[in-house]
Amino acid sequence: MSSSEPWAQWISIETVFQLHRQGIEAHGGGGRGVPDVDCVQRSLGAAYNAEIYNPVEGVGLHGLCFAGCLLFYLSNNSCFPDGNKRVAWASAMRVLLSFGLTVRSSTDEAEQFCMDIATGKVKSAQDVTFWLADNITTLPN
Repeated sequence: MSSSEPWAQWISIETVFQLHRQGIEAHGGGGRGVPDVDCVQRSLGAAYNAEIYNPVEGVGLHGLCFAGCLLFYLSNNSCFPDGNKRVAWASAMRVLLSFGLTVRSSTDEAEQFCMDIATGKVKSAQDVTFWLADNITTLPN
């Protein structure tokens, strides 16, 4: 783990790009243009800073604030020409998985939640984190 990428303990920039490629291959899209690596790095950095320096109060699970903030920032920052919501969800779920956690939601619920984030109906990373906290469960053994 590099000090310039302290979030790599949970997810790396390369993994975000890999998840994006997998989503495009599975569901189509791609759009025109080039993904913005700096945008992905800024999103990861902002999520990490929130986890370390300004965690959401009332959410005691380590890593949950990072996952919620990452979902919010990647959904909204348009780092990719297409598939931003999809990679945001996949990245947040990958982070939660590293903590032995997952989210109880149907595909339709997850899709609607991501749409609500991207359209501004869900207004903050804190709101995303609270939603995750309300829907979190541990992985079965």
